[in-house]
Amino acid sequence: MYIMNKRGIGIVSTLVIAVVALIVGGLIGDNLLGSTRNFAFFSSKGSSSSGSANLGGGFCDTCDTCLGDFSGNNDVGSEDLAQLLGNWGPCGAGVTCSTDADCPPDQASGYCSGSSVCTITNDYTCTNPGTTQSACINSTSVSCTPCANGCSNGQCNPPPVNQTYLLTVTKTGSTGSGTVTSNPVGINCGTDCTQSYNSGTSVTLTATPSGGSSFAGWTGSGCSGVGTCIVLMNANKNVNAQFDLNNQTNQTNQTGPDLIVTDIWFIAQSNQTNGTTNVTNVTFAAGIKNVGNVIADADGLMRHRFLVAPQNLIANVFTGDIFPGQTVTVSMAFALNPIQLNTVTVTADFDNEIPETNENNNQLSEQFLI
Repeated sequence: MYIMNKRGIGIVSTLVIAVVALIVGGLIGDNLLGSTRNFAFFSSKGSSSSGSANLGGGFCDTCDTCLGDFSGNNDVGSEDLAQLLGNWGPCGAGVTCSTDADCPPDQASGYCSGSSVCTITNDYTCTNPGTTQSACINSTSVSCTPCANGCSNGQCNPPPVNQTYLLTVTKTGSTGSGTVTSNPVGINCGTDCTQSYNSGTSVTLTATPSGGSSFAGWTGSGCSGVGTCIVLMNANKNVNAQFDLNNQTNQTNQTGPDLIVTDIWFIAQSNQTNGTTNVTNVTFAAGIKNVGNVIADADGLMRHRFLVAPQNLIANVFTGDIFPGQTVTVSMAFALNPIQLNTVTVTADFDNEIPETNENNNQLSEQFLI
């Protein structure tokens, strides 16, 4: 075996090599590794062979674990062997990390998945800290959170600024009166006939005539009839509610009978279960008055009709003659669905048996939440 001195002259010395081999084998085999390991010399100049040493070289085992020229004197000697225990490691490698702080900083990035925002987190941890086997290990996790208003560019969209629109109710009619209310609340017209609502709000308007008046119906914003008016607030809207005064006084210039419906009310209510169906039994009553100056001679019986919506229930009731200024009360019972808004319409002399001075005032509608 050969050893080269600092001048590059080869000297054959099997004795020196034997001593070095014994030292290395003893240190590593007995004190460091606990078992015998085979070594080869390596050269920083690029050559490597078992049993050769070069300037600036060191010792490597067959696992490529090396003892280098730690003393920096361009030679591998006993002063380098003395540092063996503190500097044992893979050739060319050092200590990667001693704490987590030596690793790349944790990183997070977001992206959109449908209407959710998701975050990818890279969490770096130092394993085997302070040794040549240390490494920075990345643990990746993904978490997603739904966005109420959708996701854009890796972030939840902010809530929209609500657009509002104005709803205006105008009461029309001759001298009649009544009140219009809204759900959601805001209109009580009465006196409060305008209200702003958020875009997309569905507003239900209900008209309630005062005593002596009747509700003739809706106009404007797609509403009609005498039921409820439903307005979708996607623009400023205007609704008209017509209330007319009932003709309840004798007219001196009349020369015949004239029948009107003065009022509608309910006089009884009870709950009942038919099998699995809950119903509410309600008896409605109405006043029918002859405001003319001539008897309403039925020549027997005249028919008056009740109509209850939205179930469209129809019932007829009959009376005899009605004298001028006389009011008769008629009533009828109905089985209604519970908790609903009912529109009750009563028509006097439904078959027009009585020739009247005014045939256009025989009907009245009122609403009841039962």
